[in-house]
Amino acid sequence: MNIMEFGDPEVQFEIPVRLMSVLAEKGADNEVLLDMTLNPSFDKLIEPENLPNMSSLVKSLLRSAGRQEKILIWGHEDADGITSVAVMLRTLRHIGASLGYYIPSKANEGHGLTAEGIDWAKNQGYGLILTVDTGSGDLEMVEYARSLGMDILITDHHELTSSTSGITVVNPKMGGSFKHLAGVGVALKTAWAILALRNSYSLADLEREFPELIIYAMIGTLADKVPLFAENKAIVDRGRELMARLSFPFIRAYERIRGARPSPEAIITAISAGKSSGGQHPGVDLLITQDQVVAEEILAELLSEADRWFARAEKIYAEFVQKVKRVRGYILLDAGDTEPGYLSYISSKLKNKYDVPAIVMGHKPDGRIIAEIRAPWGYDMMDLLSNISHLLSDYGGHKLAAGFTMEAEYLPSLAEEVEYYFTSGKGVFDESRGAEIIIEASDNEATELMDSAEHLGKLGVEIRFLVKGTARDVSNLLSRYNTHDPEALLSVHGGDVRVKALVISGPEGYTVENLWVDEK
Repeated sequence: MNIMEFGDPEVQFEIPVRLMSVLAEKGADNEVLLDMTLNPSFDKLIEPENLPNMSSLVKSLLRSAGRQEKILIWGHEDADGITSVAVMLRTLRHIGASLGYYIPSKANEGHGLTAEGIDWAKNQGYGLILTVDTGSGDLEMVEYARSLGMDILITDHHELTSSTSGITVVNPKMGGSFKHLAGVGVALKTAWAILALRNSYSLADLEREFPELIIYAMIGTLADKVPLFAENKAIVDRGRELMARLSFPFIRAYERIRGARPSPEAIITAISAGKSSGGQHPGVDLLITQDQVVAEEILAELLSEADRWFARAEKIYAEFVQKVKRVRGYILLDAGDTEPGYLSYISSKLKNKYDVPAIVMGHKPDGRIIAEIRAPWGYDMMDLLSNISHLLSDYGGHKLAAGFTMEAEYLPSLAEEVEYYFTSGKGVFDESRGAEIIIEASDNEATELMDSAEHLGKLGVEIRFLVKGTARDVSNLLSRYNTHDPEALLSVHGGDVRVKALVISGPEGYTVENLWVDEK
């Protein structure tokens, strides 16, 4: 982005030019998104028609609904996908569509669209599939569906891995909104577009008539750990407000069982504990049921399952962490027949413990390999998967969190190619750990930049600083702010020892994530 499009940003927005460039890279790359970042407001959400292909997607949906053609909502088995399905079910049922939903089991079916699932949908009489929070990595499945006389419309937020030519895809990575919307944020905008075209709804009308959609969007956005500024902050703030003062069966069920009003995080834990079976998921059923008794029955089982899950997850992790004898810049772990639902937990914990990418694989009942990858800042796991894609059945995700499935026969080749990727220089590591601004603690500019970033942090914008200088200068600079140093890293070195500190802005001030001696 040419920041001069905004005139003089330091005068117009009171933001230093270097921070303006960072905001542009983060997605605030036009005046509308910059204003939404600095003044986040749900009432100013960018209209859904700005998303490429949204108008044609909505018209196709309404056409199918009007003809009573069966529509299948295809989701993803996580809290973002669950809430996305709930948003679309509630919306499409309101307009009288004939529909059902399908969330494939990670344990048995893997990620995304599959030929087997499409065959099932065809046999069940579905003519149209609408994906939510999935599909960007499975565009070849659209042609397969069309060969059966069906069509697929894709709404998603994951990285696009191939050309979308001839396919109706709504994805914020293509422009027209904040690019870091969660899958449920895209679903909410799709719902708004449907209701606007069908019933002439404004956003205020949607909030008045269907506040639960905003609550679902808030829950899924928080769960997916997307950047919480601009449109995401607006959705989360309004959703929290609505959840605090309104009541729905799933909220009342929690109050009855736990004796307290649920937090969004409590609902995330509950719905994430469920498992898909036959395409159906108890988390979806909990959110959309209007029957209080049914809600209590579902929630009681989910809460029990969550307790069992965490106890089991900790036990499994304790077993596998002992098997990690040597870390060579990455971890590749075969977890055998461990249930796929635990793989992301194990990979995340290993990543946190060893500060390297962790690839944790499990074996599905049909013999195929399923894997979850988590990486610290500085790595790009989508680049890794692109380099080994010839071995994979499918893959998708983000730079720091991704997954794939593959045939077991390719496991030896996978181990070789992952080793080559990390040891040959093919996989580039960012030594600054994703720092967006590098400053000398003693420079006058450092205070100006960190003052502005402190304000942006309160608006949900995380700015990653690499602060260089003597330990004394770094400590003096950070002492000006509300700085969290949970591991007391600032006290490790003193005086004139030159250090580098990775410091991140946030709603509560700055956090010291890492600190090491500056060898240069």
